[in-house]
Amino acid sequence: MLESQDVELTTAWMQNAATRVHAEQPLLPRGDFAKQVFREAFLDLCFAPTAVEVQNVPITLALDQARIQELQNEIQVLLSTGVLCALVKGTCKMNDTEHLAVAPKILACLQSNDVTMDRVVETVVEVSGKHSMDQLVRKTLAKDSLAYRAMENGLRKLIIAQLGKKDHLNSQFKAELTQLSLSVVHTNICSLVGRIDRLSEFNWQVHVQWYAKINRFIFN
Repeated sequence: MLESQDVELTTAWMQNAATRVHAEQPLLPRGDFAKQVFREAFLDLCFAPTAVEVQNVPITLALDQARIQELQNEIQVLLSTGVLCALVKGTCKMNDTEHLAVAPKILACLQSNDVTMDRVVETVVEVSGKHSMDQLVRKTLAKDSLAYRAMENGLRKLIIAQLGKKDHLNSQFKAELTQLSLSVVHTNICSLVGRIDRLSEFNWQVHVQWYAKINRFIFN
């Protein structure tokens, strides 16, 4: 059973998400509201810019800290692949076939255990055939990159809309990924959404009573 201090920590984690959901969807029924708050708070962890460490994880997710780190890493890898592929396509005026062909090479580089920014630059130069890409690549992957942030925000909205749905492989979902320039990693993102959905749903079912109490506390 959770102790009072554990509830306080978990409440603090959900507070920002609850405020956002209340502002965006004030008419959600109480039961739907509580679950939506949890999903938003869960994605806050998955999309956190730095690795979520044990001491920063809500007590209800302590056993899943390593899995959340894996999700964080995969999100960053897929976003980086998408934004770099879009950069290469735009810079080199590639057609769709050429665009799809470069994605596996960039993805493999970003997924390697010994990846560095220099290796990423080398890979982009190799697939693009342009030696002037160095600064463009570094700027595109910077934390304050507008292109990266826009793609990140779009992916997060897409994921939150997919949670609870059974089919992440439908044509509408792929079309939405295409609009975000993420269709090159469509299959990977479908797998990612499925794992986020399963992990968050399992945790919700285990701790639903606590999450519901926390939401009542926040708005009462």
